[in-house]
Amino acid sequence: MDVVHEQYGENQWNARCVEGDSGVGYLEGLDEECNMTVVDEMKYFLGGLGGVALDGPGSRGRNPGVPFCWSSVCWRELEAFTKAPAKRWPSSLPNMMIIDVSCNKWKKEIEKLTKEYGLNKWKHSMNGKTTLTWYASKNVPRFEVFYDGSFGSQLLFAVRCKALSVNRRTWRWNEGNTRLCLQCNRGVEETVEHLVLECSKYEQERESLMDVVHEQCGENKWNARCVEEDSGMRYLVGLDEECNMTVVNAMKDFLVYAWNKRQRLNRHFSSM
Repeated sequence: MDVVHEQYGENQWNARCVEGDSGVGYLEGLDEECNMTVVDEMKYFLGGLGGVALDGPGSRGRNPGVPFCWSSVCWRELEAFTKAPAKRWPSSLPNMMIIDVSCNKWKKEIEKLTKEYGLNKWKHSMNGKTTLTWYASKNVPRFEVFYDGSFGSQLLFAVRCKALSVNRRTWRWNEGNTRLCLQCNRGVEETVEHLVLECSKYEQERESLMDVVHEQCGENKWNARCVEEDSGMRYLVGLDEECNMTVVNAMKDFLVYAWNKRQRLNRHFSSM
């Protein structure tokens, strides 16, 4: 206020204080009678309230800069300050709320809220989708090192999302219009679980996979996983908390061998 009174005059300032903006427009330099000395002093004043500032002219080596990140609390305090009688200015300053609005703090807050929103939206988008029941068990979406662009990686991704083109999924448009597995004589639907864990046509490939699983997980522990709701599938495809890269890579190899065999057998059946 010392600078304002010096540049503008106390009586003229008191007249501005009863205007609609309480004189704030003049202090910010938005008034027709813009005074750079007053604006520079205002920048220093806002810096003391917690205004975020970048290097700029008029800082005088104290709290440089111009752009502010202001909360509504700051504006209310400033408005109350400008309306206060001159004799109350010194006593009102210590009571003004000092708002910490550093760029780094709010940047981190915004990033945190953005991640939370994105994560909730990602999880919500999987609700009710039966093909994503295994994939929905992931805590957060993240880069997976076993997606290396290979055919095994493509098959693994399809299995994780239950999107592998087995008859249970493609029966509406496959040649036989059947959901049943054509590779074995059990008369059961060809699901992802059936292909990986049950079908007798892939027994040899499955034995190689199970050798790795028993070595990494232990036979007793694997048998316990087999009676879970997912029959141990989440562990095999790397969606379990105890993700084992050796097992996942063995699963990729199994899928390549089994799927290539399935394709050869299907071509044989269609030619008969």
